Amino acid sequence: MSASQYRGQLDRKRKQRIEADKKAGDYRSKESTKRAEAAKARQAASKTTNNTTRTSKLREAERKEKEAETAGKEASRLQT
Repeated sequence: MSASQYRGQLDRKRKQRIEADKKAGDYRSKESTKRAEAAKARQAASKTTNNTTRTSKLREAERKEKEAETAGKEASRLQT
């Protein structure tokens, strides 16, 4: 391979790495947002006196935690 081919290949790899880092950052941000939403739902569940609302908010918190976990795993995958 010629030097220009190697340079082109290296440039493509750098761009792919930059894009992966950007996506990983987006997923980390999403993870953080989902964890905050889960905490907010848990707080709302602890404040309510209605059992149905409490159950609903706790389910919402679990769902948000699972979404955050998924986003965190995806971010980790992109960073390796």
